[in-house]
Amino acid sequence: MSNADLSLCRSFLFTPGNRPERFVKGAASGADALILDLEDAVAAHDKDSARATVIEHFRGNWRASLGAGQLCGLRVNNLHTPAGAKDLEALVASRITPDFIVIPKVESAPEVEVFIRQLAGPQAGVQFLCAIESARGLEAAMAIAAVHPRVQSLGFGGADLAVEFRAELAWEPMFMARARLVQAAAAAGIGLVDVPHIDLADDSGLQRDTQRVKAMGFTGKLAIHPKQVKPIQAIFTPTPEEALRAAGIVAAFERSAGNVVEFDGKMVEGPIVKVHERILALAWRAGVSMHPASLVAAGSESAGPFSAYYTAGDGRYVEQFGLDFEDFAVGQRFRHRPGVTVTQQDNLDEALDTLNSAMIHYDAHYAAQTTWEKPLMVSTVTLQRIIGMASKTFAKRRAIRSMQEIAMTAPVFGGDTLYAETDVLGVSAGTDPICGLVEVVSRGVNAAGQIVARVTYTVEVFKRGQHPDTAGQARGLQRAPESRFAHHRQLADGALVEQCGFFFEDCAPGETFVHYSRRTFHRDEAIEHAYRSLDVAPQYHDERWIREHQDGRYRVAETWLISAATALSTRTFGRVVANLGWYDITLPHAVFAGDTVHAESTILEKRASKSRPNEGILNVETRAYSQHGELVVAYKRNLLVYKRAADTPYPKAGY
Repeated sequence: MSNADLSLCRSFLFTPGNRPERFVKGAASGADALILDLEDAVAAHDKDSARATVIEHFRGNWRASLGAGQLCGLRVNNLHTPAGAKDLEALVASRITPDFIVIPKVESAPEVEVFIRQLAGPQAGVQFLCAIESARGLEAAMAIAAVHPRVQSLGFGGADLAVEFRAELAWEPMFMARARLVQAAAAAGIGLVDVPHIDLADDSGLQRDTQRVKAMGFTGKLAIHPKQVKPIQAIFTPTPEEALRAAGIVAAFERSAGNVVEFDGKMVEGPIVKVHERILALAWRAGVSMHPASLVAAGSESAGPFSAYYTAGDGRYVEQFGLDFEDFAVGQRFRHRPGVTVTQQDNLDEALDTLNSAMIHYDAHYAAQTTWEKPLMVSTVTLQRIIGMASKTFAKRRAIRSMQEIAMTAPVFGGDTLYAETDVLGVSAGTDPICGLVEVVSRGVNAAGQIVARVTYTVEVFKRGQHPDTAGQARGLQRAPESRFAHHRQLADGALVEQCGFFFEDCAPGETFVHYSRRTFHRDEAIEHAYRSLDVAPQYHDERWIREHQDGRYRVAETWLISAATALSTRTFGRVVANLGWYDITLPHAVFAGDTVHAESTILEKRASKSRPNEGILNVETRAYSQHGELVVAYKRNLLVYKRAADTPYPKAGY
């Protein structure tokens, strides 16, 4: 997760580290963060086996059981005990990377620095929640909270404090101790988590105490049973009205370039904005819907205003990408799909193509000596991918007018998978009859949910009917209204996730889809594809032969043409399990470098798979044409497609 995400967690559920069968159940509670406990929940004689169990868990595919945005960490034993020393030693040796570690009974900043020094390199992204459970810890709370940015939350250890204070674990005796931690956490700008409510039968007491600590400034509360999670989260979650107001204040402040601004009749300045930035971030983290009622609700039978297709009559549909200016509203959040896995080859290409002399990007031996221990991705690779992934929603942009900030918030390495999401901060129709301005912040997020980059920028977006290429209304076309044509699907949290093609049930034989966009082939691509395919035929790469026999025109290899035509159809046929093959392929006209190809596909038939009940088979014919209208390739193919009601990978992958 991002450096701030731990501080945005409302509920933390303890699960005994020696009970692996409860790990999945704990995640299923919906708690924002799951804590695998090696301390109080494990008896002394079970410490070693519990430690091994937890480490083995984090070595496996532990994120598979977590929900979207859910965190998982562990609580170690006190560093000053033999078990605590073994815990730290095992963490370092195993090189596991939980989202966070709860350090118990912290009494000084140097204790935390031990963890920071030891858990470096690939473990440098692990965050810390420091539990204050003694008078000495309370005295040092300010220093502990500010010792390092990796400390993202403090924890109020009320039970041990009450014993040391010779006081009852009740509201009045513990009030001043809580207040001191509120001050320390606020000064450092981090989260503050309250002690668990230990009486599982006292629901009203849990609600009362949670409301009290929230009013004091606490940001979350520990839980010892799954049934405590929902009541805690309900109290710490902003209301839709609070979230919308926060979105408006933040957007107004962004537009003012950081100056004092008036909002709803009141003056708003930096400190107030910070409060509302947190409310807004928490609202998104908690899934509070802030979208206008006109947007498509989950399960709606209508594509609403965000249809991805125009209807041309007679079962013929025209694909489109991107929203019109009028479709954007302050408070919207778009989750862009698909994501992309960046590689070290991407890193190397970007560094060498730009003459980047920083060896951290491509000298693996040097990088191994750094804190990262491996090559660091060039920042502009991440930037380019974020903007590129957002283009499905912002495809109708004329230009990016300006970029106010590009912040790289966490490292990216070869092999990381990146996703993008965008919040709309402001919209302005202005006086330009063609385009309006949309102010946005786009974030790059890795597969672990960690925010790796943030880009704040202003986009010129074509107004409805003004885009020269996709102005459907100007051609007399109307948006296809059915829900299967939706450009986005609204999630339960109100975010709009881009759609990636039809499910099997959405496909109807006889329908034809004109695919967007087009594909222009270039000379260097034609040569490179031939080389990579080991194709020795001279018409693809031999400059002399091509000059003498093809008037200097480089022919595009037929296999690459088939590949490109197939790729163009994935806007509609993107939910594919597997391509089962092509047949009846014809190539009536050659394609040369400089030619632009577009494609259309007709669904010929569909049938359920006999051996795979959750999938179906489509039989599709695709035809591709040059810019001159000549048919350049036609083929039929069979493809295996997911059914809508099946257990598909999309929800697990955030689609």
